[in-house]
Amino acid sequence: MLGFSFLSELSVFAQTDIITLKLQSANNAVGRAFEAVLDAEKAGANVSQLLVKLNTAGELLSEAQNTYNSKNTSNVTAIVENAHQIADQVNADAINLRNDSLIKSQNNILFTLIFSIVGAIVFGILLVLVWRKISHAHVKKTLEMKPEVIENTP
Repeated sequence: MLGFSFLSELSVFAQTDIITLKLQSANNAVGRAFEAVLDAEKAGANVSQLLVKLNTAGELLSEAQNTYNSKNTSNVTAIVENAHQIADQVNADAINLRNDSLIKSQNNILFTLIFSIVGAIVFGILLVLVWRKISHAHVKKTLEMKPEVIENTP
């Protein structure tokens, strides 16, 4: 009987340690997901849907922690695993959104640069053409002028 009691206590301690490790792992996963969402937002991505999922993961993790603190370990593992899974998915989605946003930003910068260069070249060509037309018209007008003789009267 004493041996059974001792094994039962070891099993409870082992289960408690496993649950504690799972809670810590899920907490770390939620932290990583938060950082990834923050990075995606800094890159200019729309993260509103990710924030909803991240809040869900946080609520599940909080629920698991409260259940664990109340010494009711029956549902804790399932809740923690669900929170961990959601956090991992949010993390992956945030990284993809950040990468997509960075690529779009790079493409926009490249488009702006190319458009500016082409615009400057077209502006320069138009400026030269207008200048030639105006100068040609001025030279033609000057050549068509008749000189006027002014007499010197003392």
